[in-house]
Order: sequence, then C-alpha cells, then structure tokens
Amino acid sequence: MHPILALVSEGIAKSKALIEDAAAEKWDEFYALEAERQILIRSINLENITLSDSDNEQLHELMTKLIALNEQLESICVQQRDTAAGKLQDIRKGNKVSKAYSQ
Repeated sequence: MHPILALVSEGIAKSKALIEDAAAEKWDEFYALEAERQILIRSINLENITLSDSDNEQLHELMTKLIALNEQLESICVQQRDTAAGKLQDIRKGNKVSKAYSQ
C-alpha cells in the first residue's frame, strides 16, 4: 500500500471517531482528536506523487469518503453549535428573570 493511501485511511478513521465524539458531545476528546487529525490532514501532500492506476483509483475513493465525512462532521458541529447557542440564550434569559425578581 502506498503511504499516501495509509495517511488518507487514517484521516478517515479519525474523522469517523470525531463524528462519534461530536454526536455524543464528548468535546474534550473531540478537540484533542481534531488537533491530531489536522496535523495528519496537513501532512497529506499530493504534489509530484506517482501512483499506479489502481492506487490512483483507490486514492480517489478514499478522498471522496474523507470529503463526505468532513461534510457530515461540519453538519453535526453546526447543529451542536446551534443547540449550545440556544441553551446559552435560555440561560441568559433565566438570569435576567432571576435578577428582575431578586430586585
């Protein structure tokens, strides 16, 4: 297996784990893993790479998976962010009501 295929496969595995962490709201684990994944993703260099036809096809399939997982991860994170923002807004409203009653 070409080393680039192994890197992309590892990126896919980390992306899947991030999706699980985000869905479970395990944010400490998420941020630690995301830092690792970013380093890995940045290390994928496709310039001046020579691949066989089968490796090239496999790389295309893996990159397509990685992109789909990134889109899914983005969607989950946006949804979680919106949920957290709504909860924060509710807390702020509750604090205002508490202040109003305590005065």
